[in-house]
Amino acid sequence: MINILLLGSGGRENALAWKMAQSPLCGNLFIAPGNPGTELYGANIPLSVNDFSAIGEFCLEENIEMLVVGPEDPLVNGITDYFLADDSLRKIPVIGPDKKPEMLNYRVKDDMYIVDRLFDRAELVLGAGKKARKVEIIRETRRTS
Repeated sequence: MINILLLGSGGRENALAWKMAQSPLCGNLFIAPGNPGTELYGANIPLSVNDFSAIGEFCLEENIEMLVVGPEDPLVNGITDYFLADDSLRKIPVIGPDKKPEMLNYRVKDDMYIVDRLFDRAELVLGAGKKARKVEIIRETRRTS
């Protein structure tokens, strides 16, 4: 049986905790910071998902053998890279991509938001006739990315 630390506090983490707790391979399940629902499946731990130092210390103290990262923030901020760079943490598998691929995903979402905002402003200036063109551009962009 393995000890698992799940990072996050949303519905995704609740579903992950529910499923992990069902596994006969799951020993102790810790969720940081967790929510009232995740408390049903493991122990909620008051750690920030972006406090990599505290997360690393907790992993070593509790003999964590797998770290599952739910939210994007710690991935974008480089938690996988942090664990890989530390000799004592490197042996703990981090379930989630390293910073570069996640950063690209994060940037695409930001860029799409900016594009949407720019087109909304253009519609205000140029009139509502541009709306159909905006939808086509957004659709084409999403198909190619």
